[in-house]
Amino acid sequence: MADAFARMHARLFARLGQEALLRGLPTVVILEHGVAVTGEYGSIAGYRSFATIPADMAPKVGDALTSDGKSWTVDAINENDGHTVSVVLR
Repeated sequence: MADAFARMHARLFARLGQEALLRGLPTVVILEHGVAVTGEYGSIAGYRSFATIPADMAPKVGDALTSDGKSWTVDAINENDGHTVSVVLR
């Protein structure tokens, strides 16, 4: 079953991902901009940029991410499912 998930993530990154550098190392990321972040009681607290990165890259808070000539810093780890890591960008 684990192989099925690995194949699924490989296909997702091949179709939706774009080349990037994380800590100067090449990788593929899926970027999302303008994602509404909710606060207490479901009210919108703001809009942020997120990146989904393969878990084997092990992103950490403070890491530099560059893609398409733009640079961001990993502000927080949002979610880690063992295959991918979703991070908040600043």
